[in-house]
Amino acid sequence: MPPRQHLTRGTLLFVVLIYASVAAIWILLSDKVIEWIFPTPSELILASTFKGWAFIAVTALLLYGMLTKLTREETEAERKIRLEYRPSRVYAGLSLIALVLTAAGLGLTVSRDQEKIADRLKAISYSKSREISDWLGERRGDAELVRRDLRYADLYRRWKQSGDRQAAQRLFASLDVLRTLRGYRTISLHSPSGECLWSSPAQRCPALPARQAFIRRLAEAPRPLSEHFGPYPLDNGAAGLDFLAPLETGGGPRPVVVLSTDSTLWLQTTLSNWPVPSRSGEALLFREEGGQVVFLNKPRHLDTTWSSLRLPVNSPTLLAARLLRGEAHPGEPVTGSDYRGHSVIGVIRNVNGTDWYLVAKMDVPEMYAEALTDGVWVGLAGLLAMFIIALLRQRELLFLAGQTSRSQEERLHAMQLIGEIADSSEDAIFAKDLEGRYLLFNRAASRFVGQPAENVLGKDDRAIFPEHQASMLMELGRQAIAENAIRTREECLSLPDGERIFLATKGPLRDDNGNTIGLFGISRDITERKKAESVLRESEGRFRALVEQSLAGIYIVQNGRLCYANPGFARIFGYEDPNELLEEAELSKLAGLAERNLITDNMERCLREECEDLHFAFTGRRRDGSPIEVEIYGHRADYQGHPAVIGLILDITERKNAERDLASQAAALQQSNAELIRTNQAMIGRELAMVELKLQLNDLSRRLGLPLPYVQAELNAASCAPPEDRHDA
Repeated sequence: MPPRQHLTRGTLLFVVLIYASVAAIWILLSDKVIEWIFPTPSELILASTFKGWAFIAVTALLLYGMLTKLTREETEAERKIRLEYRPSRVYAGLSLIALVLTAAGLGLTVSRDQEKIADRLKAISYSKSREISDWLGERRGDAELVRRDLRYADLYRRWKQSGDRQAAQRLFASLDVLRTLRGYRTISLHSPSGECLWSSPAQRCPALPARQAFIRRLAEAPRPLSEHFGPYPLDNGAAGLDFLAPLETGGGPRPVVVLSTDSTLWLQTTLSNWPVPSRSGEALLFREEGGQVVFLNKPRHLDTTWSSLRLPVNSPTLLAARLLRGEAHPGEPVTGSDYRGHSVIGVIRNVNGTDWYLVAKMDVPEMYAEALTDGVWVGLAGLLAMFIIALLRQRELLFLAGQTSRSQEERLHAMQLIGEIADSSEDAIFAKDLEGRYLLFNRAASRFVGQPAENVLGKDDRAIFPEHQASMLMELGRQAIAENAIRTREECLSLPDGERIFLATKGPLRDDNGNTIGLFGISRDITERKKAESVLRESEGRFRALVEQSLAGIYIVQNGRLCYANPGFARIFGYEDPNELLEEAELSKLAGLAERNLITDNMERCLREECEDLHFAFTGRRRDGSPIEVEIYGHRADYQGHPAVIGLILDITERKNAERDLASQAAALQQSNAELIRTNQAMIGRELAMVELKLQLNDLSRRLGLPLPYVQAELNAASCAPPEDRHDA
């Protein structure tokens, strides 16, 4: 059976990258899909568990399918051309990649869960602070209703000023009805000095000096509004909260109605109701009082009353203290410690209309515990990938052990082949040890130096080249080894056939273990090429001088814009520097408005390959605005990899003026010729008429028998004029 295919580095990277891609996409998208499908927390937890199992199943099947395909049986030809060695660092790198991807997945999971918990705490703190604010707003609304209702103030004034007991009873009855309807613990009426005048139900008002002082300040305020006082501890350990409504009695200190409520039950119920299962989730109310953080509700994790829990504001890590010191911002997640000294994360918000703050917090270990489930699955997937890499490495080692002897034989054959290749090369190929002695010297190198390889091997450059060149070559070799890099440079060497220029590439020579054992080099004789380059530079210089000194304007147009113009071009249009002309950019701008389209159309037609050459004339404008007649020639060519028009432009203003003068002279000459022709025709006509008359006289004399008066032969000759002349005559 032929051996199975040996996995190459590329195939292994392919496997790992496919796995990493699937894992990354799974991590990024799966939680979003689950949260969208399963709204309740219990369903979300169950779905997350099944999601982890599905991830393991999918990745395992994917890896199995790829490895099955990659480990198929191969032909003997494929086996022979296969690379036989893969260093351990490849597998170490793959393991490192898998480890990094796993760590990145864990980090992403933890970061995602932290963001989720932070958003949850934001929502809880906002919801509960809004709920408490609304509850306080309702109670303030009751107090404001009492303050604005003039009936209460009128009944109180009638009672106090005229001693109307009936008015007092009506006042007390109205307040008692309000207590019953709104569910207040007590409603009491206080004098401007804070003295309790009446209370419902009938019981002694607790003497609270702080509240009495607060009532006196409120009663004497210029523009009093309803306020709240508290919370404060009651005799039964509950929290009392009062809402004070000053009555408008028409001047002077005002009496105050106090609506007292027991806030403990409602606040504790509201704050202890955590929307999701949590071992440490907790909401607390607090405020600053006398340099201390005073908590306003009973803590969940401490068996104490709410009024006894006070912590100093200067506590360095206390979550509430950090906000009061300005180290944290309301509504943003902040870490610190709670009243137990435990590390927590929380979000703090202000309760509107009060000096209270609400903090929604949970323990940091619980936050990380929520990420543990997803993290375990990610970690297991990473371990699976590293386990597969380890199996592949073991398979590699077994393969290498079986191929060692054959590899050595093939290596010897390869060395011989390399020697033959080196000898067949036209370039000098050599190798040196760390001391600069030659280990390899091919046939081309021997031909260059005029010595056989046997005379050079084991010696350094001083045995071949002059002292200064040998020192230079040995120093360059040491630099290449020290820099551990391949360097290419030109070297001018003195050889038996004269000075030669070589393009030498040198670099460190390494053994199978990657250790530097010497220097290798390849030198190509570029003497003829350098000479050709020198000739080319001279030719280019002559051509450039010819172009720059040409009287004709030479230009290059590309994409409708001037890319090059010689000084002759600039002079034609009145510019001293061609660079000033190039700022105009477009050739058409050098013509009048009427002829710009002509230039643009011709240039575009040439660039579109509708014509190979172009030739036309137009009236241009010099820099000073004067007109100029120019004739333009162009040819489509390739310039810097793109089509362009290259050509020359001639100033034909003088030629055009000469042509106009010649045309004027030709017209005058033609007119003179016409006049001469008409005069000649008139004279010929008269002569013919005379000849005809003389012929008639000769004919008459002949009839009369008289001698002829005129010579008949001359008259006959004269009468032979062209018909058109006789017709004109």
